[in-house]
Amino acid sequence: MAKRKTVGIKELKNNLSAYFRDVRHGTRVYVSDREKVVAELHEPGTVYATDEDPNPVLAAWLRAGIVTFPKRPMNEAEIRMTSALTIVEAERANWTTMSLTPGVLTRAGRAFPIEPVRTLEAIHLAPA
Repeated sequence: MAKRKTVGIKELKNNLSAYFRDVRHGTRVYVSDREKVVAELHEPGTVYATDEDPNPVLAAWLRAGIVTFPKRPMNEAEIRMTSALTIVEAERANWTTMSLTPGVLTRAGRAFPIEPVRTLEAIHLAPA
C-alpha cells in the first residue's frame, strides 16, 4: 500500500521539492485548503489500489446479492434510460399522489360525458 500524506497549500509551496521527492518514492500527497482536500499529487500513470470503497452502499448490495453488475456493457440507449430512471426516482419524492379510493375508481370506470367535449369544441370554434 502506498504511503499517504496530507499537506496544506502554504506548506506545499514552502517545501515543494521535498514533496516532489516523496511522490517520486511512491507517496501519495493530498493537498488541502482549509481542511478540505482539493488536489492529489502522484507519479504519472500510477494506479493505486484502494482499501476504501467509493460507494459503500453499492458494495454492500453487491455482497448481499441485491444487485449485480451487468453481464455485458450497456449501449447508449440503455445508458440514457438508466439516467432517466435515476432522475425520475430522485424527483419522485417531490410528487403529490392521491389515494385511489373506491369512489375515484368508480368514477374512472364510467363513460366520459359528451357535454364537456362539445363545450370545448364550441370554445375552440368561437374565435374562428
